[in-house]
Order: sequence, then structure tokens, then C-alpha cells
Amino acid sequence: MIDKDPDGGFFDDPPHDDTHPDPLHTPPYTNGSLSVVVPMDEFKLILQQMWKSRSTEPKMGELYEKYTKLTTFEE
Repeated sequence: MIDKDPDGGFFDDPPHDDTHPDPLHTPPYTNGSLSVVVPMDEFKLILQQMWKSRSTEPKMGELYEKYTKLTTFEE
């Protein structure tokens, strides 16, 4: 249960020092990958741009093939 601590933490918060950093004030990180939620209409536009770039940027073609298999678009 969240208490009324100034930091919004829990009653059993560990001490806030270098050995016990406050998780609510730890900067975000990706650890080598990133997960995001993208609205499908925006994802469709991203895929269209990948398709347009596939011949000049081979990696875009690879990514297009990879991600287009994840979804179908109903028209």
C-alpha cells in the first residue's frame, strides 16, 4: 500500500543511499532494447516509410519484412 511519504514510496522503504537507491527516482534505461506501444495507424505509416526506403537502405527492407509479418491491416 502506498503511504503518504513525500516520495510516494512504501512504509517499508529501504534507506535512500548509494547502496539502496530509491526506485522511484532511478532514471529510465533500455538495457539494449526498447518496448513501446504504437497505435496501429501510426505503425502502418512507419511500415510505409520502411517500404519506401527499402531499395536505398537494405536494413529498412529487412525490418519491413520482419515487422510486416506481425500484423495485417484490414481495409
